[in-house]
Amino acid sequence: MTSPPKYNEAIAWLENRIHYETFQAIPYAELENRLGAFRDLVECLGSPDRKYAIVHVAGTKGKGSTCIFLEQILHQAGYCTGRFSSPHLHSLMERFTIGGVPCEESHFAEIVFDLKNRVEHWENTHFPLTWFELTTLFAFEYFARQKVEIAVVEVGLGGRLDSTNICQPAVSIITSISYDHVAQLGPTLADIAREKAGIIKSGVSVVSGVCQQDPADTIHSIAVSRGAPLYEWGRDFSSQLCSQGSDSPLVFDFVTQSRHWKQLESPVWGEHQTRNASLALMTGILLEKQGWKISEETVRRGLQSTRLPARIEICSRNPLVIVDGAHNRESVRELIKTLKTHGPNEQGRKILLFGSMLDKDNEGMLQELIRFFDWIIFTQPSGNPRALAPRKLYEQAVSHKPGIGEVIPDTNLAFAKAKALAGTDDLICVTGSFYLAAEIMASDSFVRKETPSWNQGIVPGHLSSAALEKHQVDCGIARNSDSNEHRDGP
Repeated sequence: MTSPPKYNEAIAWLENRIHYETFQAIPYAELENRLGAFRDLVECLGSPDRKYAIVHVAGTKGKGSTCIFLEQILHQAGYCTGRFSSPHLHSLMERFTIGGVPCEESHFAEIVFDLKNRVEHWENTHFPLTWFELTTLFAFEYFARQKVEIAVVEVGLGGRLDSTNICQPAVSIITSISYDHVAQLGPTLADIAREKAGIIKSGVSVVSGVCQQDPADTIHSIAVSRGAPLYEWGRDFSSQLCSQGSDSPLVFDFVTQSRHWKQLESPVWGEHQTRNASLALMTGILLEKQGWKISEETVRRGLQSTRLPARIEICSRNPLVIVDGAHNRESVRELIKTLKTHGPNEQGRKILLFGSMLDKDNEGMLQELIRFFDWIIFTQPSGNPRALAPRKLYEQAVSHKPGIGEVIPDTNLAFAKAKALAGTDDLICVTGSFYLAAEIMASDSFVRKETPSWNQGIVPGHLSSAALEKHQVDCGIARNSDSNEHRDGP
């Protein structure tokens, strides 16, 4: 489908900006003095982020999954729910969803051109906005115009200096802390936690999935200093895996001091997702205390309707094809743990397509991967300046395990080779980067086959215009309304 000219013009204007996601090294210190001015700009534009409630989500891993779980629970509760997240897989519009439905290109173009002159006028006396600052501004404005009642907003990088951190949330979430972006956030887990905990606001409840002592202590200290009630996984609430099969949903229990929800089901893979889901459930309980109406039945429907693209996603079988966006050592460990428990039988061959970015812990990831996979095809997403040359990844791997794989830079050819190598009982896994996952899934050699009936929830980025129209009617949204009025909240 051809995009409308105005949309292409809007994208061109955006792509002309500094885009840190494409930088080989992100100059994090440069963000230090930008947030206050960005807040002033948003206020000059009418403070669209104040026209609905916000749940703000930071963390090293699990952010995206937790956001989608929570979005679906709130949507099933009947609330018009926005979600701003990153990165996207196939279309920029996936970053701005309402009830799981991506923004329409026509809406994007309309709002961008409404904002363009005012933004450029502001920039004349301040500084040029970055690509991410502009997408953050767009998300806030889009949700206001579409009259969302609550938005789930994911941090882009860190937390303290992130452009999303101008918001005043109803609840904050910190999903996890592990080693990633250490050049920007600091060399220790406590340093990283300090940056993530920068989203904690005075008096605003915080839900944390962080368990390691040092980062947990850091988050606790900051929460106490800001008078923010802290709810920790393993202390105030917990989740327990009940069952997970290769052809059955994830089943788990969720427990707080006052609630015990048994046999919750979700069509996702991986025990770690029970923790991500429980963060969303605990947040729902806190929102309920603020007046939002979220029942156990709503929670169950929300979990059952959740799909997590490129997060240990089963794309086809015989051979089993799994795509996962793991891009640090801890996420790779979770992937391998899941594959060992629920993957192919021991006789099957395990083939990996791996590509990563320059700024990741590639040595750490490879040490985990070479112990599990039989053959690794090293490749790279095209056109991404941050992508690490696959030859370098190959050299790192063979220094530990000679004869472990081969280099095929072209992702389409790499996946075609994996299919040629794999028998019906084998496994093909794609991991190392969401950028790689997206490119593989869009390649000519990739064919998605029907997933099991239990795995048929909402797929962000794959909904029809008819589904969008139905959702807008449900939310009381006029398709081309430019009204900034916000209907009453809970």
